[in-house]
Amino acid sequence: MSDRGASAAVVVLLVGRDAGDAGAVRDALTAALGQDLTFEAVVSLPGARARLAAGDVDVAVVDLTSPALPADPVLALADAVGDASVIALARADQRAEAVAAL
Repeated sequence: MSDRGASAAVVVLLVGRDAGDAGAVRDALTAALGQDLTFEAVVSLPGARARLAAGDVDVAVVDLTSPALPADPVLALADAVGDASVIALARADQRAEAVAAL
């Protein structure tokens, strides 16, 4: 987490989906965390790297189901995440890929 004030919303970056596809993920994370979220989405790896470089992202949720991302998107972003936590989002049949990503 960043060093912003305790009352600031958590900034979540969904990598691999556009904003229109992000609603279900946003709703699930909001319910699970029980706090304010600022939710952003980028489709591509270059877009994710650029947004992460801009700073203030607390959590990067990398969608392993996205056809827009390379085979190992978590590794491809590893040098760009800074202090952000990374969550790999996967289908049940992608368990091995999700475990390998972390």
